[in-house]
Amino acid sequence: MEHGKRWRVGAAVGLVLMVAGCSSSTTKDISSAVARNAVAVGAVKEFRDHHHALDGLPTCTAVPIAGSNTKVNVTCKGATKAGEPVTLVGRTNGANEVRGTFTGLVAGKQVFTTTCIGC
Repeated sequence: MEHGKRWRVGAAVGLVLMVAGCSSSTTKDISSAVARNAVAVGAVKEFRDHHHALDGLPTCTAVPIAGSNTKVNVTCKGATKAGEPVTLVGRTNGANEVRGTFTGLVAGKQVFTTTCIGC
């Protein structure tokens, strides 16, 4: 992973760890934001590594998983530089928001599944 991306992901993880004293609702909101952004950055590398360079960052949404303050379901949409639609779906394992299970699709065809997006 490139130094700048490592820094962003590391800062995001640090932010999640700092919110341990926050309310459940606040922790969920922060975890969702961290996951959404970290996964978007990691998706760029992951799709590129599988020969499908993206045209910018994908747009991601993150929804907290019931019963957890830090686990979220993530869905991202974007396009390749060739104009093909891409989708990334996944679930984070918790505080380290780039670890979990993630599947990338290009034009509806699965191109990868990984347990660490962008790693």
